[in-house]
Amino acid sequence: MTLALLLLLNAGGYKTAVGAEKAATLPVAAREALAKDGFTILEGGEKHFFSLYDRNAYEKVPSFISADVILHVFHARFDEELATFERTRLVAALKTFSTGQLARALALWPKQGAPDAALEALTLFHAVAVALLDDGTPLDPRIAAAANADAKALRTGSVPLRSKACGTSLDATLFTPRGHSERFDLRGYFQASTWYAQCAFTLDRAGLPRALDVLRLLDAPAFAALRELEAARELVAGPADDPGADELKAISGELPPFPQPLPAPALDAALARAARLPRPRVASLRGPVFALLGGAGTFDGEVLGAAAAKKRMPSALDVLAALNSAGALRLLGRPPVDAGAPATMTRGGGLAQRWLDVLARLVGPPPAGQPPYALTSAWEGRVLTSAAASWAELKHDTLLYVKQPIVMREGGHDAELPAAKVGGYVDPRPDVYRELLALNDALRALRPDDGKGVDPLGSFLHFVIEASLVELAGKPFPRDVDERLRTIGSELEHLARTRGDSTPPQALVADVLTIEFPEKPREVLHVGVGDVDELWVVVPRAGKQVLMRGGVFSYYEFTRPERLTDARFIDELASATPPSRPFWARPVAKPPKKARKD
Repeated sequence: MTLALLLLLNAGGYKTAVGAEKAATLPVAAREALAKDGFTILEGGEKHFFSLYDRNAYEKVPSFISADVILHVFHARFDEELATFERTRLVAALKTFSTGQLARALALWPKQGAPDAALEALTLFHAVAVALLDDGTPLDPRIAAAANADAKALRTGSVPLRSKACGTSLDATLFTPRGHSERFDLRGYFQASTWYAQCAFTLDRAGLPRALDVLRLLDAPAFAALRELEAARELVAGPADDPGADELKAISGELPPFPQPLPAPALDAALARAARLPRPRVASLRGPVFALLGGAGTFDGEVLGAAAAKKRMPSALDVLAALNSAGALRLLGRPPVDAGAPATMTRGGGLAQRWLDVLARLVGPPPAGQPPYALTSAWEGRVLTSAAASWAELKHDTLLYVKQPIVMREGGHDAELPAAKVGGYVDPRPDVYRELLALNDALRALRPDDGKGVDPLGSFLHFVIEASLVELAGKPFPRDVDERLRTIGSELEHLARTRGDSTPPQALVADVLTIEFPEKPREVLHVGVGDVDELWVVVPRAGKQVLMRGGVFSYYEFTRPERLTDARFIDELASATPPSRPFWARPVAKPPKKARKD
């Protein structure tokens, strides 16, 4: 415990702080935690961060701008930019690719009679993608019935589908639009992309000939559209974990054009080269496969898969421990990481890895000069919840682009305002906010023509960095900073808005791991963010201690046999039996019940 915190507590704890009277109605457990640690968490009911900060302004409570809020508004920006990029660029590229390949396959059909099995399967492979991408697209009558039947089964079914196009059983639940595809009406793009990721072919004597058929049909326009899609996916989440068209082309050698038969020596040579391809980093039931649009092998996916392979259900704690969080390691009963020890897992790529890097910074040692509350073990636990919830938002945003582990288990301005009139305080983590600013700048790659426009999130991040530096240096607060903090709710609402005037629900869920069992239902690990919890905290301002309120994430982690959408998760949160929170992410107390007005 620091000398500053010891002096604060000896002087009567929060009761001597400016605004202490506002804590009088808090539950006893919350007041005890506030006195002990300098902060407390109440289970909240606000649906958006900005709503709580608007209430602060109305109730004249200074606002504590938590790292959670700043991470959340970045998520809103990331989601909006990615959805816009998909809608304006990638949907068209996927349509160009799938319709072009379908036309090439149909052109090879005989004028009379049925095609051979290989040509029919390859035609169906692309026809299903076209049907999923746009439910209203008319298909050639020769293939329409089979393609529409498969597409309908994947759209509406929960029973595994065995399609002639793939030659293997597909988990139809993976085709349920989730993540931001549900919110931004990108269902067709989600399902067609998932088809090209899940309808994959094993690199053995049974599957490789079919994969080579897909490769041999590709022409120059198809390769161009495919590479545009692959480049976008790599930008978001890093390179695909399983071999794609370029890798397959590299091992195939000279092959005759489709539909000529594959010479046996050429197939044998390709099989030998395929056996030497690198193993995927993320667990899969089928082993190495050729996937036309496979998901990225990410650092956190490898962590989850490795934990599940040890016959236990992983947690966000496993991911945070792999990011060298001392608190997560302690909760898992593992020794701290030697600062000089080499990393045991390779970093991933793309914007997703940079987001993980931000979280690694958040759970790492904070910069010097932190306020007393931030030096307690309780605050270390609070930071874990913040990081876990932001990770849930990351998984939600990138659900379509990463490979989910599937494991089989047996069994300076004007003078500072007086303390009584201060507007608020920023959680002083300029190191984290600088990382977020760099990541925000990297998002411009999704909209290269928009590089010179106004960037409200960039301005906000610059603001919280400067405010943090003022706080850590112990300098007086400029009045304009206080004024901006006092009305921060409206700014946060603007930053959280997407697609014009709509503000999507803040609660969200993502399925991050699947464990299959031979004789009982699967277990799907979900991580989610719910309503906003209330943080009451005592911070140093204007030479005194000031009681403030801020919003922080609520984090959920649970398993289900089915995959939940955001809408279903939100319904469960409002039910009599909501999903559970992990023990380490639970609030101190529930808010006091309001008196009834008769």
